Amino acid sequence: MLVVGYFAYQNGWFTTHAQTCPSGTNCSTTTMISTVTGCVGTDTIVARPILPYCSTTTLTTTSTHTSSSGNNKYIEIKAFDIRNGQTEYIAGGQYGIASGSGYTATSLLALIQQIHAAIGNFNLIRFIRVECENAQVNPNMMASSVYGTGYNWNGNLDSYFTAIQKAAGGNIIPDLDLDVYDGANDCPNYPNPDPSTFFSNANSLLSLSAIASGNRYAMLEAYDVWYTWGGQTKTQSQVSNFFQTLQAQGWKGFIPQDNVPENYQQGDVSKCASSVFKNGPDYGYANYYRSGIFQINNTISPYVFVNTNLICSIKTAEPYLSGVLAGIETQPQSEFASTPYCDQQFTSAMAAFDQCLSDGQRQFALTYLATHQSNYIFIYPVVGGEFKILYDAKAEGDLSLIESLMVNNN
Repeated sequence: MLVVGYFAYQNGWFTTHAQTCPSGTNCSTTTMISTVTGCVGTDTIVARPILPYCSTTTLTTTSTHTSSSGNNKYIEIKAFDIRNGQTEYIAGGQYGIASGSGYTATSLLALIQQIHAAIGNFNLIRFIRVECENAQVNPNMMASSVYGTGYNWNGNLDSYFTAIQKAAGGNIIPDLDLDVYDGANDCPNYPNPDPSTFFSNANSLLSLSAIASGNRYAMLEAYDVWYTWGGQTKTQSQVSNFFQTLQAQGWKGFIPQDNVPENYQQGDVSKCASSVFKNGPDYGYANYYRSGIFQINNTISPYVFVNTNLICSIKTAEPYLSGVLAGIETQPQSEFASTPYCDQQFTSAMAAFDQCLSDGQRQFALTYLATHQSNYIFIYPVVGGEFKILYDAKAEGDLSLIESLMVNNN
């Protein structure tokens, strides 16, 4: 018998309760969820369902959950994109729209060293992405073979990633794009399903010493799209085979991406319930989930809105998760917009975050996202973009604030 505590919302206040799980049931406190958000346009506080988990069945999974990086500090810096046989350095600013943006390979390393000096060890997520056909990592590649502007590293690619990892102190978590698996929309020149290419792309990332020697976690971009591609939902067997193939390569942790809301016009789903989470169950193989932030509105505080109900639903459906990561999205998917404001005027939430919000609004939003992490882990944007820089925290004057927020909240 296990007694677990939880909170309930009564008469405008949160009160502490305890529940005794019946004899013979399996009890877990991991599903105790405390998700509270301010209603858009009002000051009303809404309490989400908060219930312990007591079941008569045992959750059986073949996944092997390893510990995460040892901290909850996640920074997004997009530096490399590999596709169509080309390795491109995208942090150089050649296509950047953020004022003053752009880093050489050595100045980006210096930036990471600067951040580490301020906050200690942190994880880099999406530092490199492999997608579509022929996205093979060549660890011996030299600067002369890297596309883009500003990659001036005097050594091979493997040595650069090792230097970056040592500077950050945490793990480099790469981005595996699943679109090539089913021939999805991001690979227009490769419309046919090709699972072998996806797995080959994934395996090549482990040729980088900095990734192979780390926690071997991978973010799975477009996992939700893959799960339901072509209107055919993947079976549990297909999902298990997918993850087991990656595990056989040596991957130890997974962060599937779920970005498809129930209602495109509202952004978030309508309620917190496990039944709402339909777009990408992983049957116990995931360690974290990533939920995208698409809603940017310069008329309503806090200006940037997390999908609170969706995150709650994910955690309710998958109580074994170590957490849900929330990051401002860079994909050009304006159909997810919830208002006729910023997020419909720009091609992505990241572009709207940088260009539609004032400096004060942007910094207020960062502070809000950092200080309200009870139900998610915020991925702090530092150099964000989709094939180009859409946001540069240092150039915009936000870096010192981000460093302070990470020290005090993560």
